[in-house]
Amino acid sequence: MTGGEDAARVSETAQVAQASFSVGDYAEAARLYEKVSQSEPGSVSALIGLGRSYAAMGQVARAQSALDRARQLSPRNPQVLNELGRLALGQGKASEALVFYEDSLMHDRKNLAALTGKAVTLDYLSRHAEARAVYQAGLAIYPTNFVLLSNSALSGVLSGDGAGGIALMEELRRDPAQGNQVLPNLAIAQVLEGQPAAARKTLAGHMNEAQISALMRRAEEARRSRAAGQPIGHLVFQ
Repeated sequence: MTGGEDAARVSETAQVAQASFSVGDYAEAARLYEKVSQSEPGSVSALIGLGRSYAAMGQVARAQSALDRARQLSPRNPQVLNELGRLALGQGKASEALVFYEDSLMHDRKNLAALTGKAVTLDYLSRHAEARAVYQAGLAIYPTNFVLLSNSALSGVLSGDGAGGIALMEELRRDPAQGNQVLPNLAIAQVLEGQPAAARKTLAGHMNEAQISALMRRAEEARRSRAAGQPIGHLVFQ
């Protein structure tokens, strides 16, 4: 087999790996990304895919190993830094995640994933005013981005604009392609604003009862903590 044929085979394997990840077959995606990584040890994209796949399966140590190797190969790569930030935040290491996202923005100040990640991380840390500033900066560049708008709306609720945040999320839920993605944020906001019945109605038919109950418990805990004057970002942005 020629070098060109080898490269084509590796490229095809990477495409199948990405397709597997896209449909939620993370184990198959990891297997295929491992195969690509073995064929091309210097492939940063394969290591990123591998890290994402292991993270999606809850195999944090293996995800960390893959992403650390990717960073060694490409230390200024915003995509690698963003994935490291996402992995850190998923483990509750928000301060560490913030450093990764800020590093990413140093190399690409318009990076959408880094802007979103930094804002969410600041909200997680209950630094809501700073988060709002990052959302505003992001929306100045990407004014119609669904994820930015959804998270910004929830951030607005946490900052005291309950009516405005809920109104924006109610509008976003009408999007035919992405509307369902805003429902968890909307339900949390409704609970925080004392509307638990509306929150259950929002989630009905989109989550099973166990998932609804888990989200409602978390949102109610956040509501009680906020009433007691305690920070709640870590409860809301999980």
